[in-house]
Amino acid sequence: MSGSYRFFLLLALAGCAGAPPRASFVDQPVAQTSVPDRFKPRYDKLLVDSKEAPEWLVQGAGCALGQMTAIKGGEAVIVAAHLCVGVASAPAVTNATCEAAEAQAWTNLAKLFGVQKQAITYTNGALKFGAKAVIIQGARPEASWRGSFNGAPICALQLAWPDSERQALEATWVERAERAQKLHDDALAKGIAAVPRCEALKQAAGLLAAIPGNRLLSGSVQNSTVLEQVVRQALGTYCVVENTLVLGLSCSFDDAPKTCPKRLRAGLAQAIAKSGWKVVGSAIDAAAVEQIISGDQGQLRRITSEATARYLGAVQVSTSKVGQRGKIMLCRSSLDFRLLDGSSGSAAKSLSISVKSGGLNSDQCVDRTSVLLGKKAAKPLREALKK
Repeated sequence: MSGSYRFFLLLALAGCAGAPPRASFVDQPVAQTSVPDRFKPRYDKLLVDSKEAPEWLVQGAGCALGQMTAIKGGEAVIVAAHLCVGVASAPAVTNATCEAAEAQAWTNLAKLFGVQKQAITYTNGALKFGAKAVIIQGARPEASWRGSFNGAPICALQLAWPDSERQALEATWVERAERAQKLHDDALAKGIAAVPRCEALKQAAGLLAAIPGNRLLSGSVQNSTVLEQVVRQALGTYCVVENTLVLGLSCSFDDAPKTCPKRLRAGLAQAIAKSGWKVVGSAIDAAAVEQIISGDQGQLRRITSEATARYLGAVQVSTSKVGQRGKIMLCRSSLDFRLLDGSSGSAAKSLSISVKSGGLNSDQCVDRTSVLLGKKAAKPLREALKK
């Protein structure tokens, strides 16, 4: 370890003294593959060269206030920072173990602004959870460590995020919420035409999509979650277009999630269009579709209102192996289509069909049966939507 790095590490650890306690350390198991992988260069570059666990790891997974180095005016300076640690364990520590530790560190960072029970992903500088996407400026991996801790082989990673960046981010949330509230109030003023009204409400919804829930506001609506619900309700009241739907697909093979073939979605969308309906909005991820089918009314209302669609077309495709003929896997696939009303949540129409086919593996089975399902569903789907 270089002398300068040790100096800054000591400063960071000194800043942690007296910091609020972290969450207790819990091993994060990681699925292993038989193919060895290489550690990302940055994991090796940040590696703490010590057989003993560093102090920031001993304190446990979570976040604490400390210090980090940052460049200001071309010079390195020490700034207050949030230091967030993620830990993952595995029988043999690999690059995948460290990636899991980094993912946990980002999840812990998200807890700083109240995100507790949602799946977190970090991609291209943005933390994504649910329908939200928050840009995180200035955060970076600061240190990593691999070794045995509490009798388990682990990889640990520490992120550092300047507190000034957190404060700046929270200030933008206030500005966004104030703009969204003004757009909402202007849209509902008397004499506003339908098109500009809906455009203003859509802009308001877009601004609120980058704000985590339950932020305190200063306007007539003093909670960001409540404001988001108010805007969503206005979209549903003034901007919904009849005979429009958002199309969501969820596929599985032997009850395990599987990516739906693009040809299936294209075939269903074409059949819907030929019935005189219009598919609007962006593609919905499979997890959201499953939540809606399980009765998540809030998710249903949010997705349909944001797309200004009256309905959501929820499609579940379940494929399973039913036999084997030589090298060919025999499969059965069932499609369940429900046209869900975005306001009431009731199923306005439903359709179920099934087919059989085969393939060399599960991917081929899903692909081939899905194509057959799309073709077989086209006519009954058109007829059901025309009624």
